[in-house]
Amino acid sequence: MWSLENKLREEQNRTKFSVLNAEMIHKHQMSQAEIEIQQLSRRLTNARSELDEQAEKLSNQYQRSIRTDKLLRDLTMENAQLMEALQVTEKRQKDAEEKYYKMAERCQAWQDVTTRVARSAIVR
Repeated sequence: MWSLENKLREEQNRTKFSVLNAEMIHKHQMSQAEIEIQQLSRRLTNARSELDEQAEKLSNQYQRSIRTDKLLRDLTMENAQLMEALQVTEKRQKDAEEKYYKMAERCQAWQDVTTRVARSAIVR
């Protein structure tokens, strides 16, 4: 019986050691898991912060792009209006030059006629 009690005590000690060893391993694993959770939480926080920052940058860039697009459309419209005004002005200048040359020709013709009339009046 003595031997059975010893064997039972040995078995209890082995079981107790095994349970303590398992508890230590479990605690270590839990502490490692907590460390990993904290690291992942920090990485997630950093990723969210960076994502928010990038979203803000993209939003600002989009707003600038909208303003630039509007300015470009306005500039294109203004350019078209100026080109039209330039064409009208060039046509008016061309018409005025043609009228000037016609008037100059008429003036020269009148001068020639006046000169001939004056000569013929003097000669008589």
